[in-house]
Order: sequence, then structure tokens, then C-alpha cells
Amino acid sequence: MHALLVTIHVTAAAFVLGVLFLQSMAVVMLRRLPSDAQRLGVRTLLGRIQRGVFWPILLLTLLTGLWDAMAEDTFSSGRWLHWKLLLVVLLIGTALLTSQGLRAERPSRFGALAVHIAVFVLALGIVYLAVLQPF
Repeated sequence: MHALLVTIHVTAAAFVLGVLFLQSMAVVMLRRLPSDAQRLGVRTLLGRIQRGVFWPILLLTLLTGLWDAMAEDTFSSGRWLHWKLLLVVLLIGTALLTSQGLRAERPSRFGALAVHIAVFVLALGIVYLAVLQPF
């Protein structure tokens, strides 16, 4: 059961990161689209992806990760999981910032680029902690 949970968790986490990168790139693209109709189309599509793919996959990632952590009693075996969960909360914060950028009339280019960097750095930290469990 442990292997199945980890497989689902890692695969879902990869989808979460992919959608986050897609959305932050779309915020940059929204600034360059010439017509209101095009911007509305992109916002509609990304809103559907966010509601229909991102949030459900994020929920699946969280549930499988927590289920596995409880089954393996990981909460009491090391502080690395607590730090990983903090980084996950910050990653969810980047998703909320991206949502705000998609709704903005004139999204911030700097904000979208900052989200790219933040998602990458947070993902590095999460993977580092999960794989090496350093403390």
C-alpha cells in the first residue's frame, strides 16, 4: 500500500507543479494578447483548468501524502516533514497569487516571473526534504 500511495502522491505532485508553471506562464502571456476576446478566452480556459484539474489534483496530493505520513508514523520520526509541509503551504500561496494574476485586468509581469522562480525553489526544497529526509 505504501508504494501505491507514494506513486500517486509523486505523480499528482508533478501535475500540480506543471499546472502552476502553465498558469504563471499564461499570466505573462495575458499581458501580450492584443484583444479583450483573446484575454477572456485564456482566462476562461485557465479558470477551468484550475477548478477542474489543479485544485482536485492538489487535494489528491495532500490526502495521499498525509495518509502515507500517518501510516508510516512520519510525523514523529523527523522534523523534515514539518519543513516540507511549510513549503507546501507556501506553494499553495503561489497558486493563490497566480489565481489573482489571472483575474487581474492588467497582470503584473514581475509577479508572474516571481511565481515561476518561487515554484521552482519551493519544489526543489520539497523534493530535497522528501528524498533525503535530512533531519
